[in-house]
Amino acid sequence: MSGNDLVKIAQDAEAEWEILGQVLVEPSLLNGVAEQLQPDDFFHTAPRKIFKAMLRLQTEGREIEIWSLLEMLAGDSEIQNLGGKDFLSSLTRDLLRTSSIKNVCRIVKGHADRRRLQKVLTSAVERVDDPTPSNLDLIQNLYDDLDAIRENSLTNRGIAHVAEVCRTLAPTMSRLSEGRGLMLGVSTGFWGLNRILPGWVPGEFVVLAARPSVGKSAFAVEFALRLAKEGHPVVLFSLEMSADMILLRMICREGHVDFHRLVSGKLSSDGWAEAIAAIGRVTQLPIYIDDRSRVSARDLRWRLLSLAQQNKIRLAIVDYMQLASAKGQNRFEQVTEISQELKAAAKDLGKISGGTLIALSQLNRLAATEEPGLHHLRESGQIEQDTDVVMFLFNDGMDANLKRLKIAKQRNGPLDVLSLRFVPPCMEFKEL
Repeated sequence: MSGNDLVKIAQDAEAEWEILGQVLVEPSLLNGVAEQLQPDDFFHTAPRKIFKAMLRLQTEGREIEIWSLLEMLAGDSEIQNLGGKDFLSSLTRDLLRTSSIKNVCRIVKGHADRRRLQKVLTSAVERVDDPTPSNLDLIQNLYDDLDAIRENSLTNRGIAHVAEVCRTLAPTMSRLSEGRGLMLGVSTGFWGLNRILPGWVPGEFVVLAARPSVGKSAFAVEFALRLAKEGHPVVLFSLEMSADMILLRMICREGHVDFHRLVSGKLSSDGWAEAIAAIGRVTQLPIYIDDRSRVSARDLRWRLLSLAQQNKIRLAIVDYMQLASAKGQNRFEQVTEISQELKAAAKDLGKISGGTLIALSQLNRLAATEEPGLHHLRESGQIEQDTDVVMFLFNDGMDANLKRLKIAKQRNGPLDVLSLRFVPPCMEFKEL
């Protein structure tokens, strides 16, 4: 490797030695360093070897000091060539101490992530020249590699002292203490549902499940319209229906237009006037639709987070989750990965824009009059484990226009049932 190539590599030798020197002076610091850094985060081989030796000494319950390190590294020619005992002693004398060890670790970690990014992008460019993999495979591999770097970069940011958490929670506590009946989340658009849930809570993963043809897609459109009409941006990921069909449903719901008459060309002049007026209102709403099919759960997550950063999405709807693709040896493993990716997407969405994710789900076969339960969630118990809220939509008896919305799981609240009426012509849901 040439000198010019070395300059391009992200690294900071002084920061790496600073960390090791501070640990030699105060060995108790190693626990905090080990939480932030792995040996591979050190670019230079000598600091990496010494850090590994420190970790090994800690594992063996031995004191971390110069003589024990020399014993551990006795056969290493690189350390001996640097000066051995005299060199290790110099680490404790030449400390900069210009910053806390936590900040120095952050610098080293940042350079390590940058090197990993350089490696991934270089490898991606080389793979492009290989005609064997498909373009989609190349893109998916790049997503996987970038996501691994992203997760590694975020791993050590999750731990915070309660005082720090309290500072981030202060705006929420102030809002709740105003005494104006405000909920933790934004309104669901249904008074009865707001009585059961604290609204759409930021970062929560909600599943709306139903048998086929019960109306879960129409109910999801209802949620989207009601929230968007309050000025909150919404995105619909439709893996089943086209964007045109979703928009027609929204127009009919907003204008109380008969959907069947519209699509069959039998709409009256008055009906057309209502439809045209509804188009004008719907197109002004902050609603985004992504109807690309055969999308992987991980790709969907990346698309959502990108959109959330640009448009402050408050509600994301996936219709429906079993249609997303994922890696796995069998369907159980695939649905498990889909659920875990959506759970992670919901958590990230909450941090980025205070949004909530609702995933529609199919149910296993059950009788038309049977009330669904958590064990009916299709193909994977992982869905039940990952969700914060599980809602079941089902017919109330033999009347297909009477619906019941059952809150079967709520991680932080009560369980209950809401009665609804479905208006088939315009596919509207009303509370009873």
